[in-house]
Amino acid sequence: MPRIFDNDFVTVLRRKWNKGIKHHAHVYISRTDETAIVVTLHFNGEGGLLFEDSSPVVLSPPFDAPVLGRKVSAALSRTQVRPAVSFAKDKLTDWPAFKASKAKSVRHFEQEYICILVAGANEANLVYIIDGSPEKDAELHVVANVSSGAPSTELGDLIRRVYSACRDRRV
Repeated sequence: MPRIFDNDFVTVLRRKWNKGIKHHAHVYISRTDETAIVVTLHFNGEGGLLFEDSSPVVLSPPFDAPVLGRKVSAALSRTQVRPAVSFAKDKLTDWPAFKASKAKSVRHFEQEYICILVAGANEANLVYIIDGSPEKDAELHVVANVSSGAPSTELGDLIRRVYSACRDRRV
């Protein structure tokens, strides 16, 4: 019988509990509420930094709470540990969400879209934390949490509420 600290036993548990990694996704919603971009985040190697998947999902209006919630749930479940690679030669304009937005420049993208991070609170991913800020490098953050077992409507609605609080700067 395996002991609790046996490496093989821990490996089996990690596979059982969503591969033992926190799920992450970015949701970018335009300030005009015309477009949303949902993109999975992956780990660059074991314990590596997060990077965006090369295939973001672009939602056009009307994207209601259930649709947004389903797309974000799907993106969260695709988080993986990818083989470590160097991004040193990549340019800022190679940023997947920026390219999907079709914005004129990275600066314009960062000004016109509100970035919301949705992430598992821990490796079991029983709770998702939703964290948004009105603009890049803002001190103000709007944070909410929701059970990972909640209906997609609830997840989508909470993301929309965090977005509205960031855009309007009021709760």
